[in-house]
Amino acid sequence: MNPATGILQQDEVILTNSKDIGRIFGKSKFGTPLSKNKLRLDLIEAAFLCEEKKLIVYDLDERLDFETLIATSASLQETFETTYLIFRDLRHRGHQLKLLKKESLFTFYTKNQQEPDKRPSLITTFSEREPCTIQFLLSLIKQATQQELDCWLAIADEEGDTTYYELDSQLLTGEKKSSSFKKTTGILLKDRVIIFDEKVANSLHEKEFFGKNFGKGLQISLVEALYLVKNKILQIQLPSGETITKQYFENIINQRQEDIQKRYIVFNDLKKQGLIVKTGFKFGNHFRAYTTQPDKTHAQYLVHAVSLTDTLEWAEVSRAIRLAHSVNKIFLFASIDAEKNVRYLAFKRIRP
Repeated sequence: MNPATGILQQDEVILTNSKDIGRIFGKSKFGTPLSKNKLRLDLIEAAFLCEEKKLIVYDLDERLDFETLIATSASLQETFETTYLIFRDLRHRGHQLKLLKKESLFTFYTKNQQEPDKRPSLITTFSEREPCTIQFLLSLIKQATQQELDCWLAIADEEGDTTYYELDSQLLTGEKKSSSFKKTTGILLKDRVIIFDEKVANSLHEKEFFGKNFGKGLQISLVEALYLVKNKILQIQLPSGETITKQYFENIINQRQEDIQKRYIVFNDLKKQGLIVKTGFKFGNHFRAYTTQPDKTHAQYLVHAVSLTDTLEWAEVSRAIRLAHSVNKIFLFASIDAEKNVRYLAFKRIRP
C-alpha cells in the first residue's frame, strides 16, 4: 500500500486526500480532523508515520526525508526529542495517543485486551536531565483527577529508553492512637537527646516506639525530641545541667540540622495520622512509617519531606523508587505548602 502524503505547514502536517485520512485517522487514530475534509498531524505523529514508511511529507514541492523531518521538527518544537521518543515507545507497545500539548500525551485507547476497562491516563514526558518541581507534579495530579484519568510520568534517559511511573496522592492512616506520657528531662548531645528516666524511657519506646535503648534509658533523634518538647512531655538540659527553653533548644537544633523544621512538620503529621515513625536513613529517605507496631510488621512507607518549590533530580527519584520497590515499600514525597499542610505523593513504577 502506498504511503499517505502530507504538506508541512509551519509546525504541523496537513493531509487532504480522503483515502489517506481514512487510513491514518479512521483506522489508526492519528491526527485531528479539520473542516473541509482535512487532517492535522502534529510533527511527532508525522515523524512516527514517516519512520514507519506510512507517510511522505512535502515542504512545498520538496519531499522531506526522515532525517530532514526530524531536524526540522526539533528546531520548531523545543520538547520534540523527548516527546517523540516516548510517543514512539508507547505506539510500539500498542497504545493509541492523542497529543494534548507539546509536553504531554493523553492515552484515549489501548489495545491491551487484558485490561479493556482500564481508564485512560494523562502522560507527561520528561528527559532524564529535565528539572521538575513538586508543585508541578501536584498540578498534574489535580488535572488528571479532574478529568478522571490516571496520572503517569514518562522519563526518557540519555539512551532513549523510557521509564514510566504512576503518580497519585496517598492518604495515610495508621492504627496507633496518641498515648499519654509522664513529663521527663533529656540531655542534649550533638545529634540526639538522652533520656535517663527508665520508666518514662520504657513507656516512650513500648507505646510509640520512640528512639532506641541506651543502657536503661533511651536515645532519641532531634526531631523526636522536638516533637516531645512541643507536646510538653520533654524538657531539655545541656550536658552542664542547665535547663533550656523550648525556643533556645529550637535555635540550637536549627543550626545543627538546617532541614529539621521541614522534617518535623512531616513527622508531626504522620503521627497525627496514627503512624509509627522511624528514621529512613538506611533507605536514603527521611522516614520510614508503619501503620501498626514495628515488631509486628515491616514499614509500609518510605517518606521524604519536600517543599512545593523543591526541584527534583530524576536520577535521585529513580533510585528512591527502585529501592522502595525492592523492599516492598511505597515511596512517598511529603509535600509541605506555605500553610504547613502536608500532601503525600506516591510513586509506582509501571509497565504500560
